[in-house]
Amino acid sequence: MGSLLSHQGDYHNAESILTTGLTLSLAQHDSALTKRFYQALVSNAVKFSRWQEAFGYESALKQFLLTGFQQQFDQALANSRALFEYERQQQHIDLLDKKNQINELLIESREFQLLTLSLAVIIIALIIYVILYRQRQQRMRQQAQLESQINWHRQQVLQLGVSEAALKAAFGQLPQALLVVGINQEIIYLNHSGCQLLEHTQESLIGAPLDSLFSRDLSMLWAHWDQDIEADNQLIPEVEINTPHGALLIDLYLTSVSSGEPIALINMVKHGEVITSQHTLLLTEQDFQQKLVDLMLHCVEYWQVATQTSRIELAEKSGIWRVSIDDGRLRTRSLDRYLAVQSLPKKPRWREVLRTAHYVMAECPITAEQEAVLSQKLTVINQYLHTKALL
Repeated sequence: MGSLLSHQGDYHNAESILTTGLTLSLAQHDSALTKRFYQALVSNAVKFSRWQEAFGYESALKQFLLTGFQQQFDQALANSRALFEYERQQQHIDLLDKKNQINELLIESREFQLLTLSLAVIIIALIIYVILYRQRQQRMRQQAQLESQINWHRQQVLQLGVSEAALKAAFGQLPQALLVVGINQEIIYLNHSGCQLLEHTQESLIGAPLDSLFSRDLSMLWAHWDQDIEADNQLIPEVEINTPHGALLIDLYLTSVSSGEPIALINMVKHGEVITSQHTLLLTEQDFQQKLVDLMLHCVEYWQVATQTSRIELAEKSGIWRVSIDDGRLRTRSLDRYLAVQSLPKKPRWREVLRTAHYVMAECPITAEQEAVLSQKLTVINQYLHTKALL
């Protein structure tokens, strides 16, 4: 129809019909028909001397043909590559089959050798098993004992970290002769050691006024209440009291304690008895701080010697102390404050110090002597803390 209109001299209608047919052939991907439509459009434009349109259609035809040639080339190249890859894979499969055949021959030739070696290995394994079994039994006994100690220390780490109930202990377990007096100058507690020293029962003294036991002439003692004077292990020497077996001369150590309501702690020692650290029930604040620092220094020292690592690893592995980054370097600022009395916080976090000691004893391969040193220092601090907690 387009060619007929062109022969009849109707250029525009012929071009319109041919353009419509070109669009349809392009949509159907019919390359041969598309080529004929392009040629018909070129012929129509040339016939009517529309050279610019003819050049445009001719250029579009060349571009279309080039695109077709490129697609054919790409398809042929893809087919060639696929064929080459198939042949290469086939060669690889053949090579694997040959290798498998060789391996099967080698396996068959070695079966006899393996049987002989297996018998020898079984005999040797039985001998080694017997030796290792005996060694293992011995190690298990040692490990069970060690784990029992380690688990106890780990339990202490957890208890100190999450609960204050472990700080409570009975005064009756303390070796000191201990008397506790309330704000109304009334005896509110007397431990077993105190009963033995005074030769009285708890029922006869607990609830009784203090002046029924100590004379009002002891101005140093009564000034604590009458003049509201604080005392810290204040010595009141040569106090005479009456017991069922006669007069008894004792020395008193008076300490003020604030816990809800003010109370007084009286530590009683026979006069002339040699004073030891056991008679000092409550440390001074300065002594307590010094002992915390001393315990922390020993923990860090033993850790560094045993593990050959720094206190940064101690803080990271225990999870007790915070590790910070300062100028690109790891630092343990909170831990470092507990390595000197001068840098110690006003309210030391003693639980972290005790947890660190228990962690070192549980997780660090220290010697028995070093463990004994840490245990002794822990005992002193725990006794102080237990007493303070109860008060």
